[in-house]
Amino acid sequence: MSYDVSTNPKHCKGFFAGPPTMIHTGSNLKRKMWKFSALVITLTTLTACELSPRASCIRDAETEVRQIRDRVETLNRQISEKTLDINRGYAIHSQQQKVVVRGTCVSKYGYEYDCPKNDYQTIETPVSINLPEVRKTRKKLKNRRDQEFAKLTSANSRKTLALKQCQSLPDE
Repeated sequence: MSYDVSTNPKHCKGFFAGPPTMIHTGSNLKRKMWKFSALVITLTTLTACELSPRASCIRDAETEVRQIRDRVETLNRQISEKTLDINRGYAIHSQQQKVVVRGTCVSKYGYEYDCPKNDYQTIETPVSINLPEVRKTRKKLKNRRDQEFAKLTSANSRKTLALKQCQSLPDE
């Protein structure tokens, strides 16, 4: 988009002495039409992807149960790790270490040559643990998991009620 210089003789940027006159060149008009068309297509696609009222209601009803199940899975994983540590008598610390390995590279002309490549290696080292403390931590994790299970029971009953209400909504 360009401005008609005759309406703004001072060529000021920002505040103009008078309103500038816009002169549309062909390429700018085509660009604007392209942007407008892309916007319309995007909005049409998003509208088509919108969930129906019933599907949205069902998704919302299942959200709480899904979140609680995720927390229970995380707690179960942590409890298993603590149990393994207790059974072994030590924990295992894992860390990623960068190592340089020799590799074969190919030039743009097809010649092969040796070249260094970065790779990552997992290093596991045993770590001593305080067994009474780890047992205490595992017990706390089990208590938290039991609390989440209690929440899951009530969340499932709320979900069932909500799903019944969702059936009355239109499925469009």
